[in-house]
Amino acid sequence: MWRKFAEVIFWVGLSVYFGGLVAVGAIVAPAVFQSATNAHVSMPGIASPPLDMPREVGGEIFGAVLNRFAYLEAAALVLMFIGLAAWILGNRHVRWGTWLLLALWSLVAALTIYDSASLRPRVWELRQARRDTAAAHASAAPNTPWPEDIEFDGLHRRSEMLGRVKAYALLAMLLITAWRSLRSRAESRPGDAPQFRDPLIRTMSKQP
Repeated sequence: MWRKFAEVIFWVGLSVYFGGLVAVGAIVAPAVFQSATNAHVSMPGIASPPLDMPREVGGEIFGAVLNRFAYLEAAALVLMFIGLAAWILGNRHVRWGTWLLLALWSLVAALTIYDSASLRPRVWELRQARRDTAAAHASAAPNTPWPEDIEFDGLHRRSEMLGRVKAYALLAMLLITAWRSLRSRAESRPGDAPQFRDPLIRTMSKQP
């Protein structure tokens, strides 16, 4: 019974994390940036140009969404770890698929910690530094170096790549877990007695 409970906990954490990550990246982000572009909204204190005002507004809103999503990420990782720990500690022979799930979980957890503790705060810091220095580059030549802008774009691309890696790792965990569950059900299913279509043979087989 407790093994089934651990499996449910793991599935809840995995599905919430993977589904939330896909929804945030594939639905929320495009909707936020497209709405900011269509509404022609503006923010005070931002030099436009050289900054693209809709992208700045969209980035501000989407950044707040990511900060809230970080709490969901942490909760999902905890649920997944509880399920993995129950599978490992509750079985004498641990399947290789379970160890692979643990390795993928460790990868996702490490990337999540790096994103929340280091990368995302640095992106917010550079976003503000970029806005503070934008006025000085409003009338500059197109090829004039802008260190804050260059570093911000690099970190933004790294953040997008990190999100894709997490999504692929979670998708791999989803497929491995599904395969693991199907195999466990097949192995735990008791062998059925031979079934005979002929009623006479079926009756004779039941006699001592």
